[in-house]
Amino acid sequence: MSSAVATPGFQDISKPDPGPVDSKLKEEYLTCRSCKKCYDFAKRAPHEMPCGDTACLDCLRQYAGRNGKAEDLFCPICDRTVPVPGGHVCCFPSNAGTLKILEVFNLVQAHRDHSVPCMGCDLPGDARCLECQENYCADHANFHSYCRVSLGKPASRSTLPNHGFCF
Repeated sequence: MSSAVATPGFQDISKPDPGPVDSKLKEEYLTCRSCKKCYDFAKRAPHEMPCGDTACLDCLRQYAGRNGKAEDLFCPICDRTVPVPGGHVCCFPSNAGTLKILEVFNLVQAHRDHSVPCMGCDLPGDARCLECQENYCADHANFHSYCRVSLGKPASRSTLPNHGFCF
């Protein structure tokens, strides 16, 4: 057996190229089927309609007209008439599965770019709490570890006099 040695300027063929997987994942699960733009956590957040389709909030607002206020609207995907809960499109439930995929996708991208931020500040996150699923810089990781171990319960604002975050 020969081991593959990576040569500068050439891709190591022993490792799969993540590019096509990322593109397919983004296209299939993280793109609004109506406007073809990638979902985000704000204006283009994925919302699920009663017909089972998902569209971004921006598309739903456009289809509803009147700044998103409507009693019903035509689904931008299947063109069925669907009732609008609460009279506003932002009352459609968020598509939690798509948001979770988006969160993981963004986290993987941040790790690749070496730019995962700390939960308590803007420094790069060097550690991840496996219990809380949050990233911390060295200072906040030490503090987080101290609070979790010494207090035996989640910290609150009253137990964090000099720190601007809580769990």
